[in-house]
Amino acid sequence: PDRPLAAQEQQAVLSGFRSGNLSLLVSEGNTTSDAFLANFGASVSGAAITDPTSSFLDQRQFYVRLAHGGTATSGVINIASPLTVASGSLTPVAETSRSSTDAANSTEGPRVVVAANLGAAGSRVVILTDSAPFTNSLMGASSQPDDTAFVGSLVSWATSAGSVKTVILDNAHYNPLPSSPRIGLPIGFLGLILLQGMVSSMAGPVGLLGTG
Repeated sequence: PDRPLAAQEQQAVLSGFRSGNLSLLVSEGNTTSDAFLANFGASVSGAAITDPTSSFLDQRQFYVRLAHGGTATSGVINIASPLTVASGSLTPVAETSRSSTDAANSTEGPRVVVAANLGAAGSRVVILTDSAPFTNSLMGASSQPDDTAFVGSLVSWATSAGSVKTVILDNAHYNPLPSSPRIGLPIGFLGLILLQGMVSSMAGPVGLLGTG
């Protein structure tokens, strides 16, 4: 997001999470949401990761393998930053290679880019430090690796708690795009349509709520 959650908004979301009524899938590559992520023992540095093992010309782009919930899928990360998690708070489920560095730390070593946890009341939280998997080629299934499967794995795990599958997409904390004479749909809206179809295919009909 371009703007952090206000204190009252944070409290509302955390209340839903702690009561088992709301699971979370959070994408944050900068420090904007650090106050919120601190509630889960997590923080994001905002320093771009470089992985020398990357097959891309820009080594800030690289493959990661996501392994959680008994599944393992690969996806493309496009400029992420390290996710730091306190001991026992979140479980890392995707890391960069051992030769990785980042803009704030030249020491080689794996960087966590996705972590997850199961709340005490059954809610689930997944945090990843890059939003690109949600829009890479609009999650085209023909891309390699398959970003649709990568995102689908995250969504499937996050929405497996409980029986009601209402997806709330936070579109209220992003700055509006400048007006343009071009005719088209914003990427966020297209991504929302794709997400709706994806969740529907896994969990049946869903309701979509949001602002902006």
